[in-house]
Amino acid sequence: MQIYRAIVALVFAALVLISSSRLVEAQAGWVESPYIYQIVASGCHYQPYGRTLTGFHVKGKQGIVTALHGVADCAVIKADSSASNTRPVVGLRIAEVDIDHDVALVRSPEQSEFLDTHGSMAYLSQEL
Repeated sequence: MQIYRAIVALVFAALVLISSSRLVEAQAGWVESPYIYQIVASGCHYQPYGRTLTGFHVKGKQGIVTALHGVADCAVIKADSSASNTRPVVGLRIAEVDIDHDVALVRSPEQSEFLDTHGSMAYLSQEL
């Protein structure tokens, strides 16, 4: 019975090591997706004065959705996608908010040009 428990413990430990190493790999690099962005906010009025958070496209919305609390008091907001065929989007401003759900939609005049390079709104309305 002790051998059985030892084998089960070893198998469990191996599974934990495998899954944790995959988690570390996933955290070390970005998942390449044109729908997911790293948002960098700086010049914020309250600490931390510089913040990094996640943003993403939502079907039917022109802009990038992110956490309102991360960008609300910041002077500079930019976004960078992990997709190799995109470039950073700068000059983002808060265009819409949902205070109850802590959500902000950010966009910039430059972003409309960015969207056109990916097939305009058809790019945003693709099923995920």
